[in-house]
Amino acid sequence: MGAAQGFFKQLDYICGQVNRCTIRRLCSSLLAVDHYSNQFANTKWEIKDSEMDNASKAMQLLCKDLKDFKKRLDAIAESLPYQSPYSGAGGRLMTQPPAQLQVWQKLLGNIFIMLVDGISRAKKASMAGRALMMLDLRTLQMTLEECTGIKNLNRWPAYIFAEEYIRAFYLDTGARLLEWIKEIRERNIQYSKQHLRAIVELGMIRDTITDRKQRATIIADAEEAMFGSRPAEVALSPSPDRSDDRREKDDAR
Repeated sequence: MGAAQGFFKQLDYICGQVNRCTIRRLCSSLLAVDHYSNQFANTKWEIKDSEMDNASKAMQLLCKDLKDFKKRLDAIAESLPYQSPYSGAGGRLMTQPPAQLQVWQKLLGNIFIMLVDGISRAKKASMAGRALMMLDLRTLQMTLEECTGIKNLNRWPAYIFAEEYIRAFYLDTGARLLEWIKEIRERNIQYSKQHLRAIVELGMIRDTITDRKQRATIIADAEEAMFGSRPAEVALSPSPDRSDDRREKDDAR
């Protein structure tokens, strides 16, 4: 009996690993999320109020591709056998077959992390540009809720990760940034060094503190507060190491 239980536990583990690999492969083949990171990094965030009438072109393209992704995913699902209606926990009816929900859940985390990474690599941002970032996030939320049938997406950890980051661009002093870091760490939210540097160089702190050395000190203080060690040297315009970014994305998930 013990040997049989051990066998089925091992089989369950292997099936889970295969399932995750399959979903990851399916997501990457139908929608190359990493491609959009560069789109947001190259978006013009230094704009005037009069230019902010719609979501950014990068976000409009992403939302269009997400809707196309849903169509392709639905076509795949229609060719697979499953029971309907789809019963969730407690007999609650689900708007998507379980396999589709797993795909969307995997994709959701990647999309919001990609958005944060892309924004953090931008060159400049104005007050209107920061408002455009928040508009992009709201547009993404509505599109994903429409595609997935998931309600209250703003309560998901991945969404909160992106929303907290964009809100940090409105912090106007180093002291407020340190208070924010303390709050998010208490909630088990962590951002990379690249993310923190962008808050200082693209946010309101840059508007209020024009001296580069002062901003460098704020960046060093922020990194120490987030990671517990003070860097010996701070680059104001870093070129991110993509391998480090991938490891930090995994940590954020």
